[in-house]
Amino acid sequence: MLNSHFTNEINNDYGLNFNWQSSSFVFTSKRETVRDLVMYATPPWHITNRKMARLPLFWSTVLYTCRFLYSELRLQTNRDNIEWPVNAIALNFGKWETGGSYSTHAIDCHAHAHLLLTREFIHECNETFFRPLQGRQNAPPDYLNQNAEILERERLLNYELRTHQQTIKELKTQVDDIQINMKKMMTMLENILSKQ
Repeated sequence: MLNSHFTNEINNDYGLNFNWQSSSFVFTSKRETVRDLVMYATPPWHITNRKMARLPLFWSTVLYTCRFLYSELRLQTNRDNIEWPVNAIALNFGKWETGGSYSTHAIDCHAHAHLLLTREFIHECNETFFRPLQGRQNAPPDYLNQNAEILERERLLNYELRTHQQTIKELKTQVDDIQINMKKMMTMLENILSKQ
């Protein structure tokens, strides 16, 4: 379906072993019981998250999937006023891309995206409606909060520490200048007292 839209895109880097006829994405749930649907590039197609995030094919697949989940949820609940089933789409980059890896240098991993699902969607999952997602009530990671904490802990606090160190250095210079001036004044005062 999407081939005809994107076959003219020769400017994009689709990674290793990409084939318009056989390359696709596969969806799976995580091992943990979180409301997270993971989307992978199907092997042997290999691409990194950084490259995948720039592909219109990826974003079209994500949007199509979100719309599909929404329409399926509408059919399941038989209601029109339902919440959109995907809270967020998360892609990890750099050392976070490997998730469970202990090596901070292992960053060229296989592309994957996380579709973070709503509690309402998961509540509707049963034996006939997205069975593998049934019972996955735990909240997915709050990536925005995690990133904010890392920013504060690793970058802002370092900046604040450097600012304090600079202020201390400036104060030390001022104290040193005051001590030098005090010694000069004491010497002058002693000279005055010795002349009397």
